[in-house]
Amino acid sequence: MKYRREIDGLRAIPLIAIILFHAGFDVVSGGFLGVDMFYVISGYLITTIILLEVAKNDFSLARFFEKRCRRILPALFLVLLVCIPMAWFWLLPNELKAFSKSVTYTALSVSNIYFFLTTNYFDSASDLKPLLHTWSLGIEDQFYMLYPFLLLFIWKRGIKTSYVVLAIISAISLTVAHWSSIHYPLASFYLLHTRAWELLSGALLGMYLFNRQTPIEATKKNNLLSTLGLIIILISLFTYEESMPNPGFYTLPPIIGTLLIIAFTHPDQFVGKLLSNRALVFLGLISYSAYLWHQPLFAFMRIRSLGSLDAWSMIPVIIATFVLAMITWKFIEQPARDLKRMTRKQVFIGSGLGLAFFLAIGITGEAKKGFESRYSIPSAVVNDFNLDDFSLKCYADRFCEVGDLTAKKSDVLVIGDSHSQSILEAFEKVGQQTKTKTTFMGMVGCPPLLDVVILKGPPVLGVCEKLVEKQIDFIKKERPKKIFLVARWSAYVDGDYDGRGMFFLGKHNLDRIDKEYTKKVYYEGIEKTIATYQAMGAEVYVMGQIPQQRFSAKEFYYLIYDEKTPVEDKKLLLKKYSVSLEDHLNLQKNNRQFFESLQQKGLGRLIIPDDIFCRDGYCPLGTLERTYYRDKDHISNYGAEQIAPLLLPYIQK
Repeated sequence: MKYRREIDGLRAIPLIAIILFHAGFDVVSGGFLGVDMFYVISGYLITTIILLEVAKNDFSLARFFEKRCRRILPALFLVLLVCIPMAWFWLLPNELKAFSKSVTYTALSVSNIYFFLTTNYFDSASDLKPLLHTWSLGIEDQFYMLYPFLLLFIWKRGIKTSYVVLAIISAISLTVAHWSSIHYPLASFYLLHTRAWELLSGALLGMYLFNRQTPIEATKKNNLLSTLGLIIILISLFTYEESMPNPGFYTLPPIIGTLLIIAFTHPDQFVGKLLSNRALVFLGLISYSAYLWHQPLFAFMRIRSLGSLDAWSMIPVIIATFVLAMITWKFIEQPARDLKRMTRKQVFIGSGLGLAFFLAIGITGEAKKGFESRYSIPSAVVNDFNLDDFSLKCYADRFCEVGDLTAKKSDVLVIGDSHSQSILEAFEKVGQQTKTKTTFMGMVGCPPLLDVVILKGPPVLGVCEKLVEKQIDFIKKERPKKIFLVARWSAYVDGDYDGRGMFFLGKHNLDRIDKEYTKKVYYEGIEKTIATYQAMGAEVYVMGQIPQQRFSAKEFYYLIYDEKTPVEDKKLLLKKYSVSLEDHLNLQKNNRQFFESLQQKGLGRLIIPDDIFCRDGYCPLGTLERTYYRDKDHISNYGAEQIAPLLLPYIQK
């Protein structure tokens, strides 16, 4: 296969986009599309290589997989090896356990399935997962396990049959991907069947160019089409947002742009000269190593800083990424590809031993539960972090009762997202005092709103709407006197402190995903919900959001106890790492103004917990002995207990 410098230069574009996006630079809002572009390039190259070898009657599956081992595993093994000691020293037990599982799944080439089951790629917590990026390697590995067999089978049946088969599979994959991105976004993002069309689009182009057997000419048409491809890619990278359903029909522009560049770029024309630039070509050559290094470095730096690094603070880490990538490319990748250094047998044996080693590391770390003995944190704090069996059952069932369970009926109903469940201990305490039974009906990511659809968030599409129907049925049947609406309200209006992590709402499943539209639907939904429940005879109370922290409570408490910090220093650190009252009020400003305006119209009563959790200009994570939080925004049972006195007058009156 004739070497095309511009293809290596093209690799640099998605690499830079991905790294800047993961570093937090909002200007490259569509940087996540870099992976989609890589898949197109990969599909094109692998198809071209296989067909060239088949044409020479020289294709060998053993050699194909040998090349894959030489290309993928040495650099991956190095990165995993470096990550393990960092994980040991810097990760908390539950995090080390999760990291160990990710090592196991990465070694098995199925980390995409693991992260599908455990992660939301765009959540802030995903920034702290060192091996999250290996999901894309898992998809590629799975594709390469199947694709050569498919290609060899259909190629024997003629070029037209090959086109038709790959085109049909691509069309099905694209259609399923688009549907799944709306209804099952995590599955669509992480699994092979919804990513295959991207790889196959490159494969179809590779098949076409191979069959044409004529070089790309320096014509005006080719210059125009390749330039158009570059423009489409850049527009996509700078305008797309993470709220966009992906992969699917919306992903077609950057895919088409990549295909246009591969299909029509001549080295002597504008795009060819640009992408053949020595700097871009070199970045393309080290792109695999750079991709491997960037996520672990970013994640561990954020972990050590308790997640406080902004985009510009990541510049030194980006530089370190490229330095390590250059070293890895020169001293690991290139020697590993040298056929004179290792025989095929040595490659397969070495690969097998390496995979077995990392499997053993991963399985051991998981079995040892993250080696909890590394820390001397008080058991009371550890217990605060964990959900008890009752709470877990509430989460699973989306229904439970607390307080005085001997009461004939529930006078109080608590509905909302995961925040509603996290404060149930307060209703338990008050219920015991007032002989009142409280019913909880809620679910993670489901706001307690009528006529609202969750377009993008944790729940599967349609689940929240069904839950709301059950809540309505309960209210009609049981007629509770008081209804408490509890949620992480800022998630539906402003997201996190950095503006990310927003959930998107609509009135219909096919509504556009848009921030301003989400706010409109949200505000209308709240007003209708409160008015409806009051018309049904209930008193409606809105629980103001608990102060959302910037740093995880777990990370903070393990940090101060791991380093055996003096008490006075612990007090200073507690204030330093707790959110300021000003930041908390700014995040809640829009919601609270709206709730207060509704209250003035006689719709609902707003309960604000700030006096309980905030003092002296900041809202502490807890005391030195106990934590109010389980993470950044969910309070612990101990934190919930502090709210009981605030709720008491509203429930007993």
